Amino acid sequence: FMDRILEHARRVLDEKDARRIAALLSNLDVYTAVKAVESLLNSQADLALLRVSEKLGWTLHFDHLAIRCGSADRRDAEKVVENLKTHHGYVASQIESENYFAFDDGWDAYVLFKALANGQQLRLFIDQSLPGHPAQIIQHWNHVYGYTPHHLALRATKLIDGQRQAVSLKEQGMAIKAEGVDVLTATGQYTAGLLQQVFTRPESNTDIPSGIRGRLRDIDPSLEAIIENGKLLELISRREMNESLKAEYFALYGLVFDASNPLHSAPVYPYFLPAQAAHVIRTSVQVA
Repeated sequence: FMDRILEHARRVLDEKDARRIAALLSNLDVYTAVKAVESLLNSQADLALLRVSEKLGWTLHFDHLAIRCGSADRRDAEKVVENLKTHHGYVASQIESENYFAFDDGWDAYVLFKALANGQQLRLFIDQSLPGHPAQIIQHWNHVYGYTPHHLALRATKLIDGQRQAVSLKEQGMAIKAEGVDVLTATGQYTAGLLQQVFTRPESNTDIPSGIRGRLRDIDPSLEAIIENGKLLELISRREMNESLKAEYFALYGLVFDASNPLHSAPVYPYFLPAQAAHVIRTSVQVA
């Protein structure tokens, strides 16, 4: 899967797109950059958002990655979490209820955070299937795609009178729809802009090994079509703090807030809402 992505990128990616991708990755740590590049090279929606943001004068921000690990039977997510904490400096939220979620449709997830000296905030959602749910797609994902992101979430801001403000979900959706990218079911309107999320339609991947197709059909006939739903972009809009609060927020990390620095974005709510996380995962399962 990765070999095909890289070969396709070598053939079709132009220098401008390569530079757009490199600029975004240059602000991240090595783990998140390596994971994010695979989604950026594979998803046409991601590239469309990079191009549109440049054209409209938006600043594009990394928001989070969702890594699909496999199965809780093998403690796959726990192993990834331990690696991230031990070797990459990620930490759990200080709000204990934000660290781990389990969902009725057969999967659980851990949430990790990291703040970089450049002001970039990193969020990782590490998920896996739970025992007793053989048709839950997450445990079959890595057989095709590896321990890679299910999706990359990006958000945009713009400067208005010298203050950074979130680009609304509606604005982002309309902009990439104009580029031919389908946007799925949005959620978060009830937060009045605090945190809004929507997925784009997944990239189609029909090149699934026949052996894997056969095993999936034996488990549940619907899985063969679902596994073809490849990478997708998640659009995020998070309301920004006012400038005085941003200064106090960055001071907590020992950083001096600089309104002119695009990495010094400070959303009011930097965490995940469990109900929304479950909703956007479910709406990504689009079967033709």
